[in-house]
Order: sequence, then structure tokens, then C-alpha cells
Amino acid sequence: MRDDQKIAFCDYLKKTCNVSRAAELAGVSNTSVYAARKSDPDFAAAWEEALDYGVDMLELEAQRRAFQGTLKPVFYKGGIVGQITEYSDPLAMFLLKAHRPE
Repeated sequence: MRDDQKIAFCDYLKKTCNVSRAAELAGVSNTSVYAARKSDPDFAAAWEEALDYGVDMLELEAQRRAFQGTLKPVFYKGGIVGQITEYSDPLAMFLLKAHRPE
């Protein structure tokens, strides 16, 4: 893999947290990214850093949805008449279990 492809892959991995999708968006195969990770320690480190960043962003989004909620439309007779804020108790439970498993 070329250096620009490695950089693109890591950028997409940060955004997607998905190796297959990041490889596809970077225009490379899964086989080539795994081979590059195995043979290039700097790329392997960049991969881990990108994935850690992406997972951090997923956690922040889960926290936002759990504690700040998301706006959901309220319908009446086929039309939107308002909005409610919906919170996610399951996301809050997952976050608590991740940080305080006991």
C-alpha cells in the first residue's frame, strides 16, 4: 500500500470504526490493509490510534443520546404537531457497565 492510501484508510477508520468500510473508501482491499498492518509497525500504530479515536467518538455519541436525548417528531392525523426528547436507557446502562461493571 502507498502512504497516501494508508493515511486515507486511517482517516476513514476514525470516521467509521469499520475496517472493511474504511478500506473500501480508501480504495484498497481488506487483504492489503491487513498485510500492511502486519509488515509496517508505524501503520499498525496509526491504525490502533485511528480506531481508538473512532471508538471514543462512538462513546461520546452514545453519551449524548443517553443523557441529552434526541428529538423525535410527534404525529397527529398524519402531520407533525411537535417534538419530544427521547433518552436511551439502554445506552446509559451500557455506558455504566463499561465504566463500572460491578
